[in-house]
Amino acid sequence: MRLFQPEFRAEYAETIMKNGKPSLLYDIRYFLNDQKAYLRHPAAVAYGRRMAWLLNSESISLGAFNSLYVNLSRSLSDGEISISNQGTDWWYLSIDVGVASFSESSTDALESVQEATVAALLEVCPEARDLIIWADKTARKHAEDIRFLVKSNNFKRYVFNVATTIPDNLDNTNLFVFVLDKQTGNEVELRPLAFGAYMLAFDDAEFLRLKDVDIEVLETGKLNADWSDKFQTGRTNIRPRKIGCSSPYYTKLIRRQS
Repeated sequence: MRLFQPEFRAEYAETIMKNGKPSLLYDIRYFLNDQKAYLRHPAAVAYGRRMAWLLNSESISLGAFNSLYVNLSRSLSDGEISISNQGTDWWYLSIDVGVASFSESSTDALESVQEATVAALLEVCPEARDLIIWADKTARKHAEDIRFLVKSNNFKRYVFNVATTIPDNLDNTNLFVFVLDKQTGNEVELRPLAFGAYMLAFDDAEFLRLKDVDIEVLETGKLNADWSDKFQTGRTNIRPRKIGCSSPYYTKLIRRQS
């Protein structure tokens, strides 16, 4: 896997790279008023996590840092940007973005966070502009319906994929299994599994196997698939198939580290 490492602005280059080998972007978090409090707006918080994982799937790197901390600062004028920590902690890069009149309860809070996120990313990754704009549009359009691929196994006939969602409400987190028939190109998505926080999806995905799925190939070549009877025994976390999302958006593979 090759990382997408843009040419960072010269004044940030030493800070960004001084801690060692490059890492994939994995997390975007938000703080209010000079990092004294976490932003707790559910939709905005979820947007940041989706942006991080979308860019991760495209192999975006912020150098040694795997996290971006965006501080919605009232100390700066609207749109003003500055680097606030200069790499004092190895795992994150912190950027202040001026949003002088920001309020979590305002009707435009989510929009303000989205604009601040894009501005912060473009500040350190201007050469990745097209990818950043793509990620922003995708995160806004598909939101909770994005399937973030966390596991992909290639078998003789089938490709077995496991993905998670990042919902505004973690109680609605799902694991999705997607099976592709390599002979015909046909595919099928199983009923989703309810589970805990999306960050646990990598570990939970390791317990799912192709043998847990009953696959039927119809005369037309199309697939029917469901969880095996053995897998379903005693389970209460198998949800109905999602209605109204016949062509879900799947990302490329997400990686926890490079």
